[in-house]
Amino acid sequence: GISELDFYMNKAMRDTFGYGVSMTALDAAVTKTGADYKYKENMVTFLDNHDMPRFLSINNNNTQLHLALTFLMTLRGTPCLFYGTEQYLHNDTNGGGDPYNRPMMNSWNSTTAYSLISTLSNIRQNQPALQFGSHQQRWMNDDVYIYERRFNGDVVLVAMNKSASNWYNISGLY
Repeated sequence: GISELDFYMNKAMRDTFGYGVSMTALDAAVTKTGADYKYKENMVTFLDNHDMPRFLSINNNNTQLHLALTFLMTLRGTPCLFYGTEQYLHNDTNGGGDPYNRPMMNSWNSTTAYSLISTLSNIRQNQPALQFGSHQQRWMNDDVYIYERRFNGDVVLVAMNKSASNWYNISGLY
């Protein structure tokens, strides 16, 4: 029962959704951690924490945050959310690093991020494929990542598009 923080996946998520790196970085991180760790499903996955600038300090874009949270909540491992992420909390002073990455929350609202986390948490709690399932890439390019989580007879298919285009022609998906 030892869990480790998955910093490798954290970097891939921040690079992909924060700095615009290709979706292939996510798949490469899934593959690498899958090979490096015997019990990869026990790793703690996270987008931001008290030791780094908040995600919105590196990319103040709620849409990209929502995609990153979706990936976090549908990825293997145990997702860990830093307080205030659901409230879009960030302070960009000096790049948002310590101590500006942990400002006090002055209020709480039912934001889109909060609703997304709540919905995905409920799905994850009731879907064995998201809790315990294998991860299989189904289709990918720089902007789109489609993957499957499978556990016994339960299957979840996740499709993410981080580009400005709402449409992609997906071919060869099996």
